[in-house]
Amino acid sequence: MNKKFKMFRLLRQLVRIVAAKVRKIEMIVFNASVKRRGTIHSVCDRGTLGHAARRRGTIHSICEVLSMSDELRRALYSSGASIDMEFSPPDLIGTSEIFTMEHREKLCSVLPARAQGYMWQLAFSTSQHGFSLASMYRKMQRVDSPVLLVIQDTDNNVFGALTSCALHPSEHFYGTGESLLFAFQCSGEEARRQSQAAIEAAKDKDNKDDATKDEKEDHPPPVKTKFKYWGWTGDNMYFIRGSNDNISIGAGDGKFGLWLDGDLYLGRTQRCKTYGNEPLSTREDFIVKIMECWTFI
Repeated sequence: MNKKFKMFRLLRQLVRIVAAKVRKIEMIVFNASVKRRGTIHSVCDRGTLGHAARRRGTIHSICEVLSMSDELRRALYSSGASIDMEFSPPDLIGTSEIFTMEHREKLCSVLPARAQGYMWQLAFSTSQHGFSLASMYRKMQRVDSPVLLVIQDTDNNVFGALTSCALHPSEHFYGTGESLLFAFQCSGEEARRQSQAAIEAAKDKDNKDDATKDEKEDHPPPVKTKFKYWGWTGDNMYFIRGSNDNISIGAGDGKFGLWLDGDLYLGRTQRCKTYGNEPLSTREDFIVKIMECWTFI
């Protein structure tokens, strides 16, 4: 069974690589066809019936190439979609204290093409590397892929951002529209109830019998969440800006989609023009419980 999963995972990666190549070929053919149409048009203005006939033949050939590539693209994409629905997300290199299988499945469905089919590698974790923005920057120095930043706050909300490149200090905004914000949302009342239950369970740790009893009687059922994500709106290009004191992802009119302080302890989330998002957490100002950064290899 494991061998079959590995074979299908390799097949999925191959399909995505071919799809990316097809897109590049389409752009090359399109650019060539535009230039050729311009040349043919000028020849036709000067020329003869023979030239006109040649032009029709050339345009017909170009249309055939474009049509075939479009059919191939649709076939490849539909195959890729069916594989994604049937098989699990790629393996993790490293252990996550935040992600569940549901989180990973939902996020896989919105990853950009150059992050699909790759394994996820843990590049930074506050649990392993400390609550320090400077430490996170150091761990990003050799990263050459999009970055998936995920946060769990003290109310147990899970949210974050996918950035197009590694995070680093800069005086100016950087990044591209190949990025997004996301959140697994639940109601504020449910999140606070879950957080309070965790606090009460921690207080009862000394008495194992009581802790077991409390867990059975008082622990609430798992809270169902709704996955939401927001891509680039095109209104501005304020994707990422970092300093030694803070980092922000998405901005506009003095508000930030996601903002973190230099200790990766205090955060803020607001509506911003870059992504047109809702606040990612149940509170505008939140406290980071765990933060992880994942790269694609």
